[in-house]
Formats: sequence, C-alpha cells, structure tokens
Amino acid sequence: MDKTQAAALHSDLLAAISTVLAKHGLDKNKSTINYTADGEITFTLKAATPLARENNLERWAKYMGIPKASIRSTVWVNEKLLKLVDFNNRAPKNPWIAEDITTGKRYKLTTDAVKARFVEFRGATTAA
Repeated sequence: MDKTQAAALHSDLLAAISTVLAKHGLDKNKSTINYTADGEITFTLKAATPLARENNLERWAKYMGIPKASIRSTVWVNEKLLKLVDFNNRAPKNPWIAEDITTGKRYKLTTDAVKARFVEFRGATTAA
C-alpha cells in the first residue's frame, strides 16, 4: 500500500463512518490512517458529542477572558463567515478552531485574533 491508496481508503472510511456518527449524534474530532510496508493498516477515529465540544469551548473562553456571547457569534473575516467551534488546548500558539459556515473549512486562530475579531470587533469587552 502506498500513500495515495491509504488516502483513498481514509476518505472511503470517513464517508462510511460519517453516517453512523450522525445516527448516534456524534461529530468527528480527528481521524488518522497509518500503514506499514508489510501491509498493516491502523485507522484511528476520535469523536465527541456536540455538547462536549461546546462545553470545552465555553470553559476555555471563560479561562481566556472571552465573553460567552462572543464565542456564539459569527463574524466576517476576509470574505469568510466564521464561527468558533472548538478549542485545542494542546496547540498553544493557535488553540482556537473557527469554521467557515458556507464551506465547512476550518481555520486555526490565536487568542489575540479571537479577541480582535470576535470580541472587540463586536463591541464587547474582555473580562479582566
């Protein structure tokens, strides 16, 4: 198996699993596929409920001093309508995950960028 075959298998597995995840009310967090030269394949999938992701986002927003109203809002940035969807506490430089509502593409943001775009831009103030 080579890299292109593994990528094709990965996309096929995600397509098949997405319906099962939706049936059970889960969202895909992360998925990976690894392969070895002797033909062994490892597929890893992490999923969570939307409520768990929302609670994680609210908890970290409170810790970072960002008002709850700001994390639920949408803003236009470079002709993209963005909404905060997750917080990755293992990514210290770009921990915030924003999603383009029209395309579904995700972007990593710094805390300063979130405060500038989602807080000050909307007229809210950060908690000190």
